[in-house]
Amino acid sequence: MTKKLNLVDFFPKSKLKVKETLIEKPKFPFIDGHSHLQLLGGNWIDRPV
Repeated sequence: MTKKLNLVDFFPKSKLKVKETLIEKPKFPFIDGHSHLQLLGGNWIDRPV
């Protein structure tokens, strides 16, 4: 007879072995290009930039 395994008792262990690569600094400088256009009242798409 097969023993019942409940989902709360299931703890799978990964068997995947991969090489770890530590990156100390980025290859390229980072420029933050996001905006807060929603602060213009929601109709920012109709306004000229």
